[in-house]
Amino acid sequence: MDSYRSDLLDLLLTLVDRLPRDPLAVLEVGAVPPAYRREYRTSARGSVVESLLIQRGTPARAYRIVDRDPTTEPDLVWDLERPPAQGVEAELVVCSEVLEHCQRPEVVLRNLAACLRPGGRMLVTVPFLFDCHEPAPDLWRWTPAGLRTLVSRAGFEPIAEAQTPGSRSVGLLAVLTRPGEGWQASAATARAYEILDSFGPGS
Repeated sequence: MDSYRSDLLDLLLTLVDRLPRDPLAVLEVGAVPPAYRREYRTSARGSVVESLLIQRGTPARAYRIVDRDPTTEPDLVWDLERPPAQGVEAELVVCSEVLEHCQRPEVVLRNLAACLRPGGRMLVTVPFLFDCHEPAPDLWRWTPAGLRTLVSRAGFEPIAEAQTPGSRSVGLLAVLTRPGEGWQASAATARAYEILDSFGPGS
């Protein structure tokens, strides 16, 4: 495992240690492809956080992984920029090193907020002082303050923060304080983007 992945693992461990000790129903965004799971020290199903919860002695009550790419073998194929399917619920959402690849990260966070039960939590990490990477388009970077602002606009209140050495990645643990707002804002924002998209490129 390279130094970046090792530092990210430490960051995730710091935030996982701030979670309640009760077993949680978890929804994780983005699966590690099967070929890389041993290298990244994931669980057999491709989740670093699932492994950390097991090591801590508080395995998840239920753990579902979602991804838009079916080749990563997720439990649910879902384009995060679309509203979640009925019945997609969790007490914890994990979104690690995903938002930088999303065209509309604010929509993604509001859709994830819509999946959470009242008082639910979100663990999110994003790269900051880190090189652009492939294969998915690498679109964004956030400072720690920028990430706090982004999650706050989706109805969350940050309760813990961590960074890797050199601020290559930053992370937050946040609690949903305005349930329901995420869904309404997500629907309105998504509709606005649909109207803009209808004009097509160069319109």
